[in-house]
Amino acid sequence: MSNGEFSNFELEGRLSAQRQVLAWLLARIVTSPEALSDLEAHLDQSIPPRDHQEDPGAVPDGGYAALAAAGFEIRLLLEPLKLDLSHARGVSSL
Repeated sequence: MSNGEFSNFELEGRLSAQRQVLAWLLARIVTSPEALSDLEAHLDQSIPPRDHQEDPGAVPDGGYAALAAAGFEIRLLLEPLKLDLSHARGVSSL
């Protein structure tokens, strides 16, 4: 790190470490389908459109790209939880 800026490698390493800790915490906290549903409902709460647009994704911009990346990351974190819960219940999918 120099001048308060991180390199891409440093950022990736830090994000990877945070992702591992978060996955570990989620696996211990989300122990039932109900808890998973509650978490998904919280994450899916509607976000007010920027600039009062009806369809904020109609013209993709940097904000939309960040939102899409966040959604992808959430799916990556929740998928193992869904699989673990479905295997624990003997169900093929939730």
